[in-house]
Amino acid sequence: MSDPVRAIVALLRMPVRTGGKMDVLAARDGQPVPVTVVVLDAVGFSRHGTLVQLSWREGIRETLAAAMRAAGIAADQYRAEDRGDGFLVLVSGTVPKPRVVADFVRELTGLLAEHNRTRNPEGRIRLRVSVHHGDVVFDEIGFAGDAVVVASRLIDSPPVRRVFEADDDTDVALIVSAEIHECTVAERFRGLDPETFRHVDVLVPKFTGSAYVHVPGRAAAPAEPGPAAEADPTETGPSTEPGSPEESMIAWDFLVSYAPEQERWAEWIAWELTGSGHQVHIEAWDAVAGTHDVQRLHDAVRWSKRTLALLSPDYLRSAQVGPEWQAAWSADRDGMRRKLIPVRIERCEPDGLLRGIKYIDLTGLSQAQARRKLHTEIQASILGRRPRTPARPLFPG
Repeated sequence: MSDPVRAIVALLRMPVRTGGKMDVLAARDGQPVPVTVVVLDAVGFSRHGTLVQLSWREGIRETLAAAMRAAGIAADQYRAEDRGDGFLVLVSGTVPKPRVVADFVRELTGLLAEHNRTRNPEGRIRLRVSVHHGDVVFDEIGFAGDAVVVASRLIDSPPVRRVFEADDDTDVALIVSAEIHECTVAERFRGLDPETFRHVDVLVPKFTGSAYVHVPGRAAAPAEPGPAAEADPTETGPSTEPGSPEESMIAWDFLVSYAPEQERWAEWIAWELTGSGHQVHIEAWDAVAGTHDVQRLHDAVRWSKRTLALLSPDYLRSAQVGPEWQAAWSADRDGMRRKLIPVRIERCEPDGLLRGIKYIDLTGLSQAQARRKLHTEIQASILGRRPRTPARPLFPG
């Protein structure tokens, strides 16, 4: 592993939470806390390999923190959770909403343009940004609330996605809820101009309503694009049944699905598979309600040849794991197509739907043993058989 790669991996193994102690967002006996929710999502993140994804994540992390400082939002006034291809940010209700919509977005746009200025097309980061506000309930392990769900639905809605289809030069596109628009943009706070925001209707699962799309730096609202361009196969995709015409368009050889607590395992496995010439994507499965988009994982599975599920107590505790894997397991119960490859990385016994499932067991092994077993078992899954032993065969007479 080269020194630059080691540096990237070391940085990403640090705690993914950005911000300070966040006293203003501390748990309050289960009482709701008012926040402004900001979601940042990287365009085209999934089409790249693991090393580019790691570099992008660190670039987004640094740009986000710098933009918050420049906008006058203190480290203890926000909390940022790494979603893999972006961040979900909760800003304390003590911070004026116009400061988030105007100042933070302006600083983020400028800093991202500076970041991209010296990058080649592969290193260029483009961000969708959504903003909403509401109450969120915190506890020791996470947070939940409709405000998070709405902001996550806005970021994945077609109106903001189409901005990037219509203009390759755009680095940042913003979508705000009608509520945020009314209390910030419509009031023209901090230089916000309603003429630069376009009203759109959003119809997505769990949210139907109005929103407003804006491209920072433009003197007018972005035009409504014409007929939708061909879908980006890394964002949504058709069926990938074996033998189907779409099978050759699959984005990755392997998707590595894991609980956030096992990120180091996911990165190590992804590195090993990438070193063998495979295209790998890693996707954290967060068991906390409202902090992971089920559809995003579903699409990732569809657009991968095979999925490695890293089995651990944290992973299996998720209430969503069973329903999410049911379709994959039912379609490949005997393992003949080998779409789902469980890998046990901590002592646990899969129950329910996964009871009795055959997994690759890496628990208790040294690095060399784990590496050898991982590659051997993965190769066996791909070929559908174990490789022949190199030992001399016994004389049959």
